[in-house]
Amino acid sequence: MDRLRAIEYFVCAARERSLSAAARRLDVSVPAVSKRVASLERHLGARLFERGAQGLTLTASGQEFLDACAPALERIVDAEAAAGGARTTASGTVAIAIQHLLAYHCVLPALSRFHARHPNVQLDLRDYVHGGEPETEGADLRVAMVWDQAPDQVVRTLARTRMVVCAAPQYWARHGMPERPRDLERHTCFVIRAVRGTIMDHWPFRRGDEEEAAVVRGWITTSNTNRDLTVAAALAGARPRASAPAWAGTRSYRRASSAADVDRRRDAR
Repeated sequence: MDRLRAIEYFVCAARERSLSAAARRLDVSVPAVSKRVASLERHLGARLFERGAQGLTLTASGQEFLDACAPALERIVDAEAAAGGARTTASGTVAIAIQHLLAYHCVLPALSRFHARHPNVQLDLRDYVHGGEPETEGADLRVAMVWDQAPDQVVRTLARTRMVVCAAPQYWARHGMPERPRDLERHTCFVIRAVRGTIMDHWPFRRGDEEEAAVVRGWITTSNTNRDLTVAAALAGARPRASAPAWAGTRSYRRASSAADVDRRRDAR
């Protein structure tokens, strides 16, 4: 447990007399505040709040703890502000849980520029597969391509991308280029399993106001981490075809013949 952070959340909740108000003030989620306060109560072995319809009320133990720790917390905040005022450059370690695809295609090209600008910042990059890995628990940031919202996290949309459907030129020569998206259902396609386990076999397309979708199938399904395997197989001329992010513009992707743009937009958060 990050004890200092838990105390900060407790003091804010006590002053606001509400978990939701404290979450808004701290710019975090309500479950995040609730989890920190509950962890602090377990650590102290005492109940700090009475929770009721009118909000939070401090218990006797909670009031005693607030009186003792609030002044100390204020002194720590003042000390941080004083130290920060004298510091001209960012420093410290930032732990980032990130999907391999994003780390390779988005972070890697920017690493040299970032380090030149912030030489005193250390990056701790950790594997993010589905968000449940132990090593992601202590991460400062989590970056992933997702559709769904995470109710216990503060989510920021960093970018949006499209998907493209591609295959090797020799595959198109043997099997013919589809004229409409639904023609894909007659082809064997490679499909990807998204971060949270969803099989991405429903491929929607859009051109202007016209929309059409194809439900595809294939003999290979790969995890999000291993999606490059499907691209390599498609470029080798195998029967299936692969879907890939439009921004993953490596030499290998550009060698593929693009059939159409998939309008399934995904957010990197």
